[in-house]
Formats: sequence, structure tokens, C-alpha cells
Amino acid sequence: MANWDSVANGTALGMKGIESPVVYFYENFYNDLFVEDPPLFRSSIIVQGKALINIVQSITHAVNSPQAIERVVDLAYRHNKYKVKMEYYNTLGKVLLTSLKRCSGGDAVWNPPLDLAWRTVYAYMLTAMTPIVYHGHTAPSTKDKEMAKSGRFIHTMTFRAPKSVQPMNAGGGNQCPVNFAQVSPTGGVLQCPVQPSHR
Repeated sequence: MANWDSVANGTALGMKGIESPVVYFYENFYNDLFVEDPPLFRSSIIVQGKALINIVQSITHAVNSPQAIERVVDLAYRHNKYKVKMEYYNTLGKVLLTSLKRCSGGDAVWNPPLDLAWRTVYAYMLTAMTPIVYHGHTAPSTKDKEMAKSGRFIHTMTFRAPKSVQPMNAGGGNQCPVNFAQVSPTGGVLQCPVQPSHR
């Protein structure tokens, strides 16, 4: 996405005069995260600052790439290895959007189409990652890898009781572990990507 490129290279309105734009973005993100959720800020996965930049760059450059699903699915498996909890994704998405808006130039630049684009990218990413994160798999099977390479992922998996994740009300009486209202492109509720298989 051109917006991320302008933030990362310092040409965005909010980055004018900033000597090290990527470091500035990183500091904004982690400051916002500390304010929003201090316990999450202190978790071991969050202190990996370079990981944040790599994730944002992967997301933005992978959107139009044939390997987009493969990269996002791989990210989900890595997050499981680091024990990233399902409930982190809502906070991380909110903080990511806040930091991107500020670093882009605030209200002068951040318009509804740009907001929608970032929310769509984040929702797309979560749709691919959620079944894997929810079920706690840390290593893909050969079938999972092949499907990811072809831009697909297993959407329905065998349901098992969650370990520490408790589903949130997704509206309409449905239960979903992801609060899509914060990240959906329309601000409404999306269909939950975690669907138990009915055997």
C-alpha cells in the first residue's frame, strides 16, 4: 500500500522532519499500546519491535501478491509458537490503525477510503489467521502448506474447547472469539471465521 510506503520512507505528512520514520512509527505504536493495554505491552511477543515493522511490511506488500495467504497463514503459525493470545488481535488492530493515522498526517490525510483500506487488510489477515490461532496449531501439515501456496486455507476445523480464550458475543446471539466490530471495513459485524465442523 502506498500509504505505508510514505510512512516508512518519511514522505507522509505526519512524518515530515522525522529523521528515522520507521523508528518513529515503532515508538508511536508501542506508546499507544502501553496506554491502551499495559499488560499486553509487557508481554514477551510485543517487545520484538522489528517483528512489528516486518509484519506491517508483509501485510502491505502481500495484499496483491499471489503469496498473500501463504504469508499470513505462516504468520499465524509463528504467532502460535510465541503464544500470542486471540484477544490481543483486537487491541493490536486498534493501536495499529491509531498509529498509522497519526503517522500518515492525522485527519488531513486519513480519510474514509484510507481507513477502509487498512481495516479491510487487517480483517482479511484475521480471517486467514483466526482458525489457526484459535485452534493453537504451531506447525502446518503438508496439506496446509499446499493449500496456503494456492491461496487457500482450511476454514473449518474440528472444534475443541478453548484453552484460555472465551468467545465474545459477536451480535445476533452468535459466539465468536474475535471482535470484528473494531476491524471490519464497515464497522459492522463480520461472519466469524472460526466455525466448528459438524461431524
